[in-house]
Amino acid sequence: MRIARQRCRVAAIALALLAIAAGSARAQTDVEESELLRARVEQVRDDPDFTVRGVSLAARRALPQLYAHREFTRTWTDPEASAQLLSAIRAVRDDGLDPEDYLLSALEEVEAELARGGAALDVQVDRDLLLTDALREPFGSQPRRAR
Repeated sequence: MRIARQRCRVAAIALALLAIAAGSARAQTDVEESELLRARVEQVRDDPDFTVRGVSLAARRALPQLYAHREFTRTWTDPEASAQLLSAIRAVRDDGLDPEDYLLSALEEVEAELARGGAALDVQVDRDLLLTDALREPFGSQPRRAR
């Protein structure tokens, strides 16, 4: 019985250490993600020729403000919300609009890369920037084309 209790304690300690390590790893990932997002947003702001996956972002002024306000955390972390936005973008054709004005091809490429296991931080950050920029278009004055 005593050996069983010791094994339980050892297992509990091991689980606690794993939980702490996982939390620490997540915190490190959060810092790396924030730094990468900040760097990309600064490029968007400072370099008029900068593109995200070949797309020149339309919200060059708004994106830096938005992400600074969010302390450079991703906006699109809820998979359901992202899926709903992509679905809405696909459906704009029914209203006589062009889904490419809302970055559909670029977004589908990123989604496919994520589905293939390409969950690298740079892919996630690019996806976030593209989704956010796609939302800007309904409030813009003129449609634009992805470059």
